[in-house]
Amino acid sequence: MNMKRTALFFASTAILFSSPAAMADQPPINRPFISSNSNVPAQMLAQAEETAPQAEQPVEELKKHKGGRQAEEAKKRASEETDAAAKEQQKAEEQAKRQADQAARASEKESEQKAEEAKRAANAEADKAAKQQNAIEEEAKQKAAQEAKSAKAAEKEAAQEAEKARQATEAESNKAAKQQKAVEEEARKKAAADSDAAKAAEKQTAKEAEKVKKATEQEADKAAEAQKAAEEEARKKTDSAQKAADKQTDKAAETAKKATDKAAKETPAAPAPDAPATAEQPSQAAPAEPTTKEAKPVDPATGKAAQQEASPLPENAAPALDSAKRAPAGETPDKPKQGQAAEAPADQKPVAQQPAVAAPKNDADVQQELAPVKIEPVLTEKGTRTKDRRPDERPGDVQVVKKFGDRTVVNIDNNVYVESSDRPRMSRDSKDVYYEDLPRNRTRETIVRDNGVQIVTIRNRYGDVIRRSRVMPDGHEVVLTYTPDYDREERLEWRDPGDDLPPLALNIPVRDYILDAEEAPQEEVYEFFEQPPVERVERIYSIDEVKRSARIRDKVRRVDLDTITFQFGSADVGEDQISHIESVAKAMAQILKKNPAETFLIEGHTDAVGSDQANLVLSDRRAESVAQALTNVFDIPPENMATQGYGEQYLKIKADGPEQENRRVAIRRITPLVAPVASN
Repeated sequence: MNMKRTALFFASTAILFSSPAAMADQPPINRPFISSNSNVPAQMLAQAEETAPQAEQPVEELKKHKGGRQAEEAKKRASEETDAAAKEQQKAEEQAKRQADQAARASEKESEQKAEEAKRAANAEADKAAKQQNAIEEEAKQKAAQEAKSAKAAEKEAAQEAEKARQATEAESNKAAKQQKAVEEEARKKAAADSDAAKAAEKQTAKEAEKVKKATEQEADKAAEAQKAAEEEARKKTDSAQKAADKQTDKAAETAKKATDKAAKETPAAPAPDAPATAEQPSQAAPAEPTTKEAKPVDPATGKAAQQEASPLPENAAPALDSAKRAPAGETPDKPKQGQAAEAPADQKPVAQQPAVAAPKNDADVQQELAPVKIEPVLTEKGTRTKDRRPDERPGDVQVVKKFGDRTVVNIDNNVYVESSDRPRMSRDSKDVYYEDLPRNRTRETIVRDNGVQIVTIRNRYGDVIRRSRVMPDGHEVVLTYTPDYDREERLEWRDPGDDLPPLALNIPVRDYILDAEEAPQEEVYEFFEQPPVERVERIYSIDEVKRSARIRDKVRRVDLDTITFQFGSADVGEDQISHIESVAKAMAQILKKNPAETFLIEGHTDAVGSDQANLVLSDRRAESVAQALTNVFDIPPENMATQGYGEQYLKIKADGPEQENRRVAIRRITPLVAPVASN
C-alpha cells in the first residue's frame, strides 16, 4: 500500500513539472490493477481510492506549465512503479494461495488423522467384542464337551447294563432251551416207543380194514349186480306196461272218435257236445312215481298250479338252483349239504309231495313271520377311538388253505371259500377313516367322504359284518344291513343255515327266476330286480351267511351278466365291455333311487379249467372288477354291493373244459335277506 502511495506521489509531481503540451499528448493514467483476490484490507483500498482523485487535480494544472520530457519520465517511472506494484501484488496473491493450500492440506491431514483415530477406536471396539464372543463360544464349547462326555459315560454305563441284562437273558434262554431239549428228547424217545407200537397196531388195523374193504366191495358188487338186474327187469316190465297202456289209450281214443262221429250224424242240428274226457288208465305194471320230484309252478295270485312253461335253459344246462348242483370244492360228496336231499335207499317208500306254497308277493310278505326289531342309531353306542384297526380273529373251525396276495382260501366245515376284504373298495377316495372299539369285542369303522356322508360298519371279533349304515350329513341314517343274532351271540362254530331247511321247491317258471341280461332292456331288468324272493325267510341273515350258503342265496332271483366277456384267466373288465352292463347298471340305479338301502350281491364264476383254488380267487377278482366298474362308471355306491367268488362250484353249463357262459357274473338283490324291511 505504501508503494502505491509513493508511485502516485511521484506521478503527480512529474505531471506538475511537465509542459502543458506534453501533458496534453499523454494518455490518461491508468489505475493500478487491484486483484479481487488480494489480501489487502478493505480500508487501505478505500484510502487509495480517495487519494487518486486528489492527485488528478494537480496533474491538470501541471499540463499547462511543464514540458513533455518530464511527463515522459514521470510516466515511465509511474509505469515501472505500476509494474513493480503488480509484481508485488502477484507475489502477494501467490503467497496467499500457498498459505491457503497449506491450510487446506493441514485441515485435510487433520481430518484424515481424526478418521484414522476413529477407525482405530472402532477396530478396537470390534476386537474387544470379538474377544468377548470368542470367550463365550469357548465357554459354551467346553460346556457342550463336558455334557457330551457325561452323556457318553451314561450311554456306556447303559450299554454295560444292557449287555449284562442280555447275558442274563441269554443264560436263562440257554438254560430253558437245554431243559426244553431234554424234555423234547424224553418225549421223542417216548414217542418213538409209542410209534413203534402204533405202527404195529396200525399195520394190524390196515390188514383188518383191507379184509373188511374187500368183503364190502364184494357185497357192493353183488348188490350192484342185483340192482342192475332188478332195474333191467323193471325196465322190461315198464316198457311192456307202457306199450299196453299206449295200445289201450289208442283203442279208447278210436272208440271215442267213432262214438262222436255217430252222434254228430244222428243229431246234425244240435250243438256239438264237448269231447269226452278220457284219462289214462295206468296198468298194474305202471312204473312207480319217483321218490322226489320238482314242484309244479304255482300262480302267486291263486295259489294253484300254473301251466308249466318250457325252460329257457339249454339242454346241457346245469340245474337252475345252486343248492341242487354238485357239492362245492372240498365238500365231502356223500354228505348232503345246503338243503340237498340225500339219496334214498332202494327199499325206501315214496315220499309224499309237499303241498305247493305260493311265492311271496312283496318284500314285506317275505318277512311277515319275523318279530319287529328296534334299531338304535349306529353312532349312539360309545366307543374308544383307536389309531389302527383291531386285527380280526380266526375262528377255531376255520382253516387257512392257501393265501393268494390279498385273497385267502379257507376251509370251513369241509367247504372251501375265498375271503377278501371290501375295505379298499369302500374307502376309496375317502377323506378320513377311523376305528373304534366297542363292547363284546366289536369294532366300528367310519369312512368319511368329501360330501360329508359317513359309511359306518360294525364287525364282530372275526371281521363278519353285522351292521352297515349310511349316515347323511343331516344325520339321517340308511340301514343297509343289520343282523341281530350276530350282534348278540358269540359264534362258536360255523354252521350253514341252509342245513336246517328242506330242498327248495321252485314254484315259478325258470324264466321268472333267472334273467339273462343279454337282450333284456333296462325296464325289464328293473322290473325283475323289483320282484321279491321266492321263499320267506326264517330270520335276518348276515352278509357272510348269504355268501356261503347256496340254499339261502337260492331264495332270491338272479340276473346273469352273460353280456360281459372275460378273457381266459383274466379278471379285467375291458372298456369295450362297459356298454354290455349299461342296462343292468341303470336298472340298479333306478332301484336305488327308489330305495337307497338296497344291497346287491355280485357273484363271480369261472369255467372248470384250472385248479379249484385258483378259480376261486379269479372269480372273486371278477366280481370285484364288475363292482368297481359299476361304481366308477355308473356311480353305484360301493356300500350297496357285496362281492363273492365261487370259482367252478356252480357251473351254468355242464362242461369240464373251457366254456364262455361259465365265465360269468351274476347279480342278486339280497336286501330282504340281510336287513329288516321296515328299518328305513
